[in-house]
Amino acid sequence: NAVYIKLFINKDDKLGVTKRTMIGNTEGYSIKSFKFFEDYKTNTDKNNKFLGYLRFLQFDGNLKDLCKYLIPQVSNLSSCKPTRRKLRMPCISIENEKKMLQKLKEIATKCLSKFPQTYEEDVQQLANKSLTYNERNCIVYRSGEKKIYKGMIEMADLGLRLFGMEYNEALSAVKSLPQTPNIEIYISKVLLPCLLYTSD
Repeated sequence: NAVYIKLFINKDDKLGVTKRTMIGNTEGYSIKSFKFFEDYKTNTDKNNKFLGYLRFLQFDGNLKDLCKYLIPQVSNLSSCKPTRRKLRMPCISIENEKKMLQKLKEIATKCLSKFPQTYEEDVQQLANKSLTYNERNCIVYRSGEKKIYKGMIEMADLGLRLFGMEYNEALSAVKSLPQTPNIEIYISKVLLPCLLYTSD
């Protein structure tokens, strides 16, 4: 299962014009739609690509530091032409990663708010054996989307909480958490290494 999420450059972003040039976006502030998969482990590259663009959009530092994450790379930002480029941006700092997670939660919360029913209400409806085949399929489909959005919010909330800890404290906290395979990929491959790398 996956959801489509369209990303935009904030029109109030003072670095917005340069960001558009860096990735070759000449069609306004809309970037493109991304797929975010429920199964993070199987679709790690695809989900990381989405998170990379989200990091890029939240970044408010020196954009020269991000040139190395562009494909093809840009050697001189001042003479950079708006050529279509791929972006593969990893976690570069705790501060920026927290901004990314906050934006992730904001996006998922907004998407969830567009549904008239909650995920829990869908689950209750699916217990109704009198549903028609089409009714059941519709509920299964929309509940699947909601489950992904809820997982995104859960990942963001947990990430923000762990980023408020020192590495050893976060590691201990992670060990006591219930198993959540999709979130564990982000925690083990991104969050903990980031905390370790930035620890004194």
